[in-house]
Amino acid sequence: MLETAADATNFDNSGCTSITGWLFINGGAGTIWLHHLKSIGGLQMLGMTTKSGPAKLVLDALTSVAERIDIENNADLSDLEIAVAALQSLTVNQAFIVTDNPKLPQCMADRLMALVRASTRPYDAGNNSMLACN
Repeated sequence: MLETAADATNFDNSGCTSITGWLFINGGAGTIWLHHLKSIGGLQMLGMTTKSGPAKLVLDALTSVAERIDIENNADLSDLEIAVAALQSLTVNQAFIVTDNPKLPQCMADRLMALVRASTRPYDAGNNSMLACN
């Protein structure tokens, strides 16, 4: 579990490229950078009302998710960056959920959904901010 930006930096600097289980991100202000992570069992970034979460999540090497990605209820998340090249080859085997993030532009979530391949539904990119995308 990554609870602070320092936790994420330490994890990223470890050079870990693969996790067979789940990675939970619960908190951490600023930007969470995970440059080395290529495959993961599952990712959950579930906002918690008692903590402020990151404003930006960067997963620019991710190409495989064994189960699902859940990015939900993050009050501060305003930017989600997954490299386009990685997105075009990203396989999510169960679900890709980006919902209820009030500062994340809905069009950004929609763009992610359009690029990701999934062998199984559901996709959900609803109830995010109606702010304009850049």
